[in-house]
Amino acid sequence: MRNFKLLVGKEDRIIPELANQLGVKYNSNLGEYSLKIPSELGSGKVQGINFPNGVGLYIIRANFSKQIELELTNDEVKPLRFIYCLEEEFKHKFEEDNDWQAIEQYQHLISAAKQEQVQKLQFSANAKTEICYLEIDRKKFQDYLSFQLSDIEKNIYELFADVNGIKQICSKGYFSLEISNVINQILSYRGKGFPRTNYLGAKALEILSQMLVIYQNESKPGEDEILKKADVGKIKIASDYIDDNLSSLENIPQISRIAGLNTSKIQEGFKILYNQTVNEYVKQKRLEKAIKLLTEGNRNISEVVLELGLSSRSYFSKIFKEKYGLTPKEFVKNSTAKNIS
Repeated sequence: MRNFKLLVGKEDRIIPELANQLGVKYNSNLGEYSLKIPSELGSGKVQGINFPNGVGLYIIRANFSKQIELELTNDEVKPLRFIYCLEEEFKHKFEEDNDWQAIEQYQHLISAAKQEQVQKLQFSANAKTEICYLEIDRKKFQDYLSFQLSDIEKNIYELFADVNGIKQICSKGYFSLEISNVINQILSYRGKGFPRTNYLGAKALEILSQMLVIYQNESKPGEDEILKKADVGKIKIASDYIDDNLSSLENIPQISRIAGLNTSKIQEGFKILYNQTVNEYVKQKRLEKAIKLLTEGNRNISEVVLELGLSSRSYFSKIFKEKYGLTPKEFVKNSTAKNIS
């Protein structure tokens, strides 16, 4: 096992400090840091960036050849952490705890250590590790807000108000695939420079919003038992099928058969994991694809309608305007004008 002790402070020093302990170099560009896992410990990458609003975004994607433990110790900053597991599982505990708590794929952990309390994260050897975590400097985050923190919901206020780390927080979240989608968008984004910095900042806030929505719903009795882990995987099969077959989708029973769940469970699962019905999810994906196709400029509007699996151009115009505030024709005209100018 390899153990790494990292001190969390106001400086962007987590990745530089980890690189120093690993004996490797790190890269830095516009505040975004990254390092590669050395071959003697496996393979993969760690990357992170902190923003002026106090939100830090970190992603670990690795296959470790040895068990790894990260010990996170607070300095002058008493951060709030939102940690999401994309693959396999990771384990968590505070230093004085006897037992490790497992966070499974598609689950998240909201945590905050007290004062100088150490928080530990453990990653298994020879398993795919993929986590994304937000580290919130609560004092800086409060200063960034344009309103008083006390104006927000009480349970969320309690998360962000404790800037001195008086109370320990440890809340294991329910399954969510919507967060996974946002993180995968980050991982697939190829933009560079300042646009990338802004993109990462926006996506970090989107992840935070999704986690807070789940946190607000956690008080509903029995909701964590509605979906078992196997059902989560089947809902993922359904959503992947929708994404890949927008032009030939038939109906919800067809999607249910592909996923191996009944229609009620499919609807229930999408509501929990995506906060949408199946039809709302399909509509969202069609509109996202419509923007992509119209921006590329290789197809006219009628061809786009067919590729989206729709039969009515007027219906497409209606839902497009409801979502984006202008018709597809107006969107194409504006895009063309920008390209010409």
